Amino acid sequence: MPNISAVSTEHSSRSLVHRRQNVADKPVRPLAAFPDVRRRFEQRRNISQAAQFRRVHKPCSVSVTVPSAETSAADSEKPKKATFTDANFPLDPEGRVYHLGVKRGEVTNRILSVGDSDRARRLAGLLDPPVEGGDLFHAESSRGFNVYTGRKLGVPITIISTGMGIPMMDFVVRETRAIVEGQMAFMRLGTCGLIDATSPVGTVSVAAKGSVFVRREPDAFSDADVEPYRISLPIPCDETLSAIAVAELKEQMGDLSNVITGLNASADSFYSSQARQGAAFDDRNGGLMDELLGRYPGLTTLEMETFHLYDLARVSHGSVIASAAAIGLAQRKSNDFIDASRIAELEERAGEALLRTLVKCELENDDDGGCTDSSIRVW
Repeated sequence: MPNISAVSTEHSSRSLVHRRQNVADKPVRPLAAFPDVRRRFEQRRNISQAAQFRRVHKPCSVSVTVPSAETSAADSEKPKKATFTDANFPLDPEGRVYHLGVKRGEVTNRILSVGDSDRARRLAGLLDPPVEGGDLFHAESSRGFNVYTGRKLGVPITIISTGMGIPMMDFVVRETRAIVEGQMAFMRLGTCGLIDATSPVGTVSVAAKGSVFVRREPDAFSDADVEPYRISLPIPCDETLSAIAVAELKEQMGDLSNVITGLNASADSFYSSQARQGAAFDDRNGGLMDELLGRYPGLTTLEMETFHLYDLARVSHGSVIASAAAIGLAQRKSNDFIDASRIAELEERAGEALLRTLVKCELENDDDGGCTDSSIRVW
C-alpha cells in the first residue's frame, strides 16, 4: 500500500486512559452501599461514553509546540484563511477552488467519487505505488473533502470523498471541472437501499438505466393542493462507461456479490424523501414508495447523489461522462441490513473494479491526465 501523506494537518483524537486499582486482596462490597461512590462512578461512565462517541477512528499524529510571545503576536496578524477573489467562482491566489481546496495539476481527468472518507483512504491503497519511494498526493480541505491523486496501471486517477447529498456532488463536479483540461470521466461508488425485493443486501447495482430525482415539496405543507413529493423524469448515464463497469464488477466481485443493472432514484434526504417514516415529523410519505414503483417499476436502488452527477454530465456540453454503482446495505422491502463485517471487502473489490473501469474508458485529448503543464502535475 502506498504511503499516503496529507497536505493539510490532520487532527488527532485523544484516547481515554482508565486507571484500575488492584483490589484482589480486599473484600468486595456492593456498589449500592456507597451512594456517593456510585454517583461519581456513573458520572465518570457517562463522560467516558460521551468521549468514545466523539472519538475519531483513524490513526494520525499531531506535533504540538508552545509558541513564544513573539511568534504568537506575529501569528495573530496573519490571515487565518486564504483570501479569495471572484464571488461568482471563488479561487485563492494559488488557484485553489473554494470547497475542495485543490488546484490545477492536483486532480486528474478520471475521478472515482465515493461518499465515505474512510472508503476513499482505503481505495487509495489500490493505486500504483508512487515512483522512487515518493508519497501519494493527498489533500484534505477544511470542508471535509479528501482528494487522493496517483496512477492505476499507469493511468492518472483521482479518488475523492464526496460526502452525502446533491450539494456535495455539485461542489466536486463543478470545482474539479474548473481545474482540469479536456474531457473528464466520473465513476461513483456509493451505498444504497435496495428496492427490488429479489436483491439481497450486498448486491452491487450499476445505474445503467439512468436515475430519477425525488424531492420533498415544502409548499405542500402550507397548500393542500400541492403534492408533498415530486418525482422527476429519468436522466441517462454514459452507456459505454456503464458497460465497462458492469463487466469489471462481475469479474472482481465473483461469488462475493450479485451485480445487477437498473434505474436508480436519488432523494434530497435520507429520511422523508426515501419513504422512511417516524412519528416525530409530518412527512406525509406513507404512499411514496408505492408511487415510485408504480411510476418506475424497474427501480432498483435509492440513494442521494447519482441523479445530480448524471444531471451535471448531461449539461456539461459533452465535457463530462458519468456512471455510478452502489452497494446495497439495506433491503427496503424485507427491512434487512447488511452485516458490518462484509462491507470493507465489498467496497475494496468494487473499488478495484471501478478504478479499472476508469483506466479502460477512452477520453478526448487524453495524453496528459487533464493537465498539460508537467511541471505542476502531482502524478
